[in-house]
Amino acid sequence: MKITKKQISLLLALLLLAGAAAASVPGALAYFTDRQHADGSAAVKMTWETTPHEEMDGNNKHITIENTGETPVIVRVQVFAGAFAETEAPDGGWIAGEDGWYYYGSVLAPGAVTPELYVAVSAQTETGQDAAALPDYDFNIIVVHESARTVYEDNTTLAAPDGWAQTAVDQIDPAPPASAEE
Repeated sequence: MKITKKQISLLLALLLLAGAAAASVPGALAYFTDRQHADGSAAVKMTWETTPHEEMDGNNKHITIENTGETPVIVRVQVFAGAFAETEAPDGGWIAGEDGWYYYGSVLAPGAVTPELYVAVSAQTETGQDAAALPDYDFNIIVVHESARTVYEDNTTLAAPDGWAQTAVDQIDPAPPASAEE
């Protein structure tokens, strides 16, 4: 088989292209792996932590949320209490949101604890019979709580975290909290 000038030209062009590609790899790797260190850097802690406290009292549950972190937070709680249960939460600084969550009505300072959210459950069957009188009666009150670091859109408006109802967050007192020790 005889190699033509056209085949040699094509082979030479492919070799030049491969060489150019190989020559650009170190530059690309340097771009993606280059780091710059700045002296005088400081660690920034961007975390917050809250702890729920739940206490059962018969068919009722007493719920408080404690800010155990170092950052002011906003807090919300959702309660699930079974198919035949009705849940009520009296006013105690909590706002009932249209999305099924109860929002604490103030920014929660580090070390502070919310007022109690009292969940009274009256369980009834579909026929209106008191379910607690039934022999196989058993239920759980499940509490889900979420907290988010306070973020302000401006000095007076709290920004709603992703998934939180802005209408409920707008009802929270945006004033920065006094510390829990005061």
